[in-house]
Amino acid sequence: PIMRVGDQLTEAVMTHKKGSRAEAKRQVIELLETVGVKADRYSDYPHQFSGGMKQRVLITMALLCNPELLIADEPTTALDVTIQAQVL
Repeated sequence: PIMRVGDQLTEAVMTHKKGSRAEAKRQVIELLETVGVKADRYSDYPHQFSGGMKQRVLITMALLCNPELLIADEPTTALDVTIQAQVL
C-alpha cells in the first residue's frame, strides 16, 4: 500500500527483463493504456483505484513479461458487461 502502482509494475519488468528503468516505465505505461488505465494513473497508489481498475492493473502485471500461456481464474469477475468485453 505504500508503493505506487507504476513503481510496482516497473520493478516487475526490471526484475525479469534487462533494460533501463525508462524503457521499463515506457513499456508499463503502454500496457496500462492497452488495458484501459490512463497513463496519468501511473503514480497513483493502489487504494486510489476502483476494484475494476485494480483488476486491470493485475492483468497488466500478468502480461508484462509476454507469457506464452496465461491462466486466469475469472479475471472479469464483478465487472459489468461492457468492461468485461474490453478486458477480454
